[in-house]
Amino acid sequence: DGKLNNYMLRARTKAVEEMCAQTPMHRCHRSYLVNINKIKLLRNERGNTFIVLDHNSIRPIPISKSYSEQFMEIIEKSKQENNEEN
Repeated sequence: DGKLNNYMLRARTKAVEEMCAQTPMHRCHRSYLVNINKIKLLRNERGNTFIVLDHNSIRPIPISKSYSEQFMEIIEKSKQENNEEN
């Protein structure tokens, strides 16, 4: 429906990440999980990569260097799966 929801969680990010293991939610930073189906584009800026989501009111989300390789592999795998479906 396009509605943006915010949730305050009283759990460690790791616990939320584990709960979302079989969903399109993936960790890109120690403070962020993102729904990879909502990514509009990835932007490189001065050596850092940011996720721009398809909702304009959300600021770009950083991809930390420690999660970068794993997150980019997930993105590539998702793109391949989407191409196979189409």
